[in-house]
Amino acid sequence: MIIARCNYLNRGHLLENADVFQRKKEDIVKKKDLINCLTIEEYEVISTYGGRKRNTFESLKLNYDIEQSRLKKTEFREMGCRGFSYYFLNDMKGFPLRLRKEINLRVALVASKDLFYPLDIWREIARHRRNHYFYNASPAIAFALGSIVENRCYIFALQSDILKGASARVREHFRGWRKVIFIEILRYLKQRKIKAIYLLHEKDVHESCHDGYKVPATLPTIWKNIYSGTARDFGMTMSVLDESINAQLYYAKPEKQVGQMFSKHI
Repeated sequence: MIIARCNYLNRGHLLENADVFQRKKEDIVKKKDLINCLTIEEYEVISTYGGRKRNTFESLKLNYDIEQSRLKKTEFREMGCRGFSYYFLNDMKGFPLRLRKEINLRVALVASKDLFYPLDIWREIARHRRNHYFYNASPAIAFALGSIVENRCYIFALQSDILKGASARVREHFRGWRKVIFIEILRYLKQRKIKAIYLLHEKDVHESCHDGYKVPATLPTIWKNIYSGTARDFGMTMSVLDESINAQLYYAKPEKQVGQMFSKHI
């Protein structure tokens, strides 16, 4: 189920030149009519809006997405993120590995061909096939797995597959992904009246890895950036749990108890 949508149209000075569209009185606008009004970068957004094969777009929808992009631009800047388009889903269907039924938090940021991405970015991520999860044949940008128990949420996995081996341009485009998915998780949990969120420490990440994953001899820096970095950015502190919790993600695998996690009241 789609919980949130961000069609981020920040390209060139498009968000500042929005009056070009707001002056249009037509409900349906021909894309070619705007060629002389915009730079090449800005017209790239218009040429792909609503689908690359369409010659027109609905002005009301575009104006709405521009206004939302302006708001998102401020939010992304405050988080120190570049900003990108995504859907936020709260139920990943088709995950390739069988999860325990207690892993009832299964959320993802996903890319989609009906959202805007610069052409070179879209071409690269559309070719990406080594991903845990796909949405309408497009790879997930990032996902999180965990358990909601009464009014508490425990996150055991926070991961991005498409950035592994990606070009520097793609890594820069999705810079800050962990902050984006975490803030969407917080919003989702608030709607569900969850009172506290817990995040695994990187030293315990191997506890939630599949048996087929070769655990590195030393903790990867990326794990520290993801887990301790996210905890720091969102004001979480290390806490001893009242009761240890099973961080095992996968069905029919041995329990992997942890007794300490980063925590934060929501």
